[in-house]
Order: sequence, then structure tokens, then C-alpha cells
Amino acid sequence: MQKKIISLFLVFLFLASIDANEDTGFISEKKRLSYPLIPKEIWNEVYPYLIPENHRIKPILDELFANPDILDSIETLKSAGFEIIENRRSRKIVIARHPKLKDYIFKAYLDEHSTREWSLWVQRAKGARMLQEVVIKNNFKQYFKVPRKWIYPLARKSLREPPLKNFVLVVSDARLVDRELSASMFRNRMTLPMLKALFKVLLESGYSDCHHQNLPFCIDGRIAFIDAEHTHVWPVHFEKLTGLFSPPMQKAWNQLIRKYPNEKSALN
Repeated sequence: MQKKIISLFLVFLFLASIDANEDTGFISEKKRLSYPLIPKEIWNEVYPYLIPENHRIKPILDELFANPDILDSIETLKSAGFEIIENRRSRKIVIARHPKLKDYIFKAYLDEHSTREWSLWVQRAKGARMLQEVVIKNNFKQYFKVPRKWIYPLARKSLREPPLKNFVLVVSDARLVDRELSASMFRNRMTLPMLKALFKVLLESGYSDCHHQNLPFCIDGRIAFIDAEHTHVWPVHFEKLTGLFSPPMQKAWNQLIRKYPNEKSALN
């Protein structure tokens, strides 16, 4: 009797797992149909990084981005209540905040640009997850933080050339200090344990483009990895940081560079 009950229980778990997988796929496909301008192959790429439907800010995002032409210009963003933090014309990217979501930052490409934004957002969201895994695995949360990144899909309603942008990037605010103070903190607050931890995370993650603007200090004294698209790329350019450290930390940094092979095989 006991064996029969166990067998029935195992069958139940198997069927439940099938239902869960099928249900997940159904939800994914059903949701995709709400965005008819997004090709299925692109949807499949971004889907793992979309902000969850049950996330507490999702209804607010739906409200803020209700205008299907919101990425038409800086003016349409401002009219929706967004405050423009940076308009990086050379990189064609706009960074903004909104008073209804003070703990988040938004990054977007305007419709006028031909940039394929979705692949860049996938790289950043994927890289952020990988960096977070490295930080947690090594128990380095006392030193570093990795802002959460999600992709938010826009409900566009028309076809244009260049193609309309279908996604924006939602980023949790890491509360950064300004660049001058961050540079001072690199020089005056860096300890040897923190230095070694930084080297380890950079090497393990293949965080190749590790200049100081991508690794600012935060108000809470931790370093944030704010640009996660350059991960799993070796060699890592450790030398970009060397000049920021105090002379004793520079010496220790160079010793680490000489000690470990700057390649993926160093992780084995």
C-alpha cells in the first residue's frame, strides 16, 4: 500500500511539472500576442529578463509607458513626467527618472535611432545576473552591489522606419556618489580585503571594461557594477583601475595582476 501511494505521488509530481511547464509556455505565448510588433524570435530572447508580471512596480510601469509614442522624442518622455538625467547623444541613449518610481532608473533609445536596443538590454540584464551570482558565491555583498535590471516591453501600435523601439531597461537605483567623491574613495577607502575581492570578481566574471566610471562607489560605501554588458570577456583590463588606488594598494593590485593568468582558464 505504501509503495502504491509513493508511486501515485511521483506520478502526480511528474504531471504537475508537465502542467507547470506547459502553463509557463502558454503564458509566455499569450503575453507575446499582446505585443504584435515584436517578432517571436526576439521575444524568446528577451523573455527570461522581462520584469515579472507580479512585480510591485509593474502596474506603475504600465501607467507611465501607456503612450505608444513615448519614445518619439525627449519631449514625449518629459510630457509623461520623466526627468531626463542624461541624454548621451554620442551613444544615443537617454537615462531618466520618474517621481512615481524614485528607486529606479530608466534607460532607453529614442525611435529616431537605428540601434537594436533589445540585444543590448539582454546583455546588460544577463550580465547583471551573472555578476550578482559571483558576488553572492564569494560572500562579497559587504563590498559590492549589482543593480537589478529588467526589460520592460512597450505596446507599440505602428510600423515605421527606422523600426520603433519595443523595450526599455528598468534599473534599481544603486545610490551612487558623484565621480569626484568616488575617485577619492578609491584612493582613500580601499582596503586590502576589498581590493582582493574586487580583483576576484573582475577576473571570475570577465568584466573586461573595468574603468572607474563602471565601478562607482555608493552612498553605503560599497562599489556598484553599473555596466554589466562587458562580462565573460577576457583579458580583463585591470590596468584601467591601477592609477585610482593609493601607492600601497597599487603595489598589491600589480602583484595580483602578475600572480593570476588573465584568462578564463584561471577560474579552473
